[in-house]
Amino acid sequence: MNPTPTPRAVSLPVEAGGSAHVRAERVTGTRASRRVLSDASVTVSARSRIAVVGENGRGKTTLPHVLAGLLTPDAGTVQRSGTIGPARQE
Repeated sequence: MNPTPTPRAVSLPVEAGGSAHVRAERVTGTRASRRVLSDASVTVSARSRIAVVGENGRGKTTLPHVLAGLLTPDAGTVQRSGTIGPARQE
């Protein structure tokens, strides 16, 4: 049996002289009546790529959907500048 990993805060650096393209602060999200994001915060600079990894049912799909505006978080704030889109997996 695998122990449940402890959630941790993730902060991605904004490049020097750059600005945040999307910033989520203290976001909580629920899917199918189950909380999959709790108090998540992330800042991503323009032209950056991020990868979200983790166990099934831990919010890997919910987080990018909230960042892109496809889902509304239950709590917290999301600020966007421009358009956010997926990158193909290869």
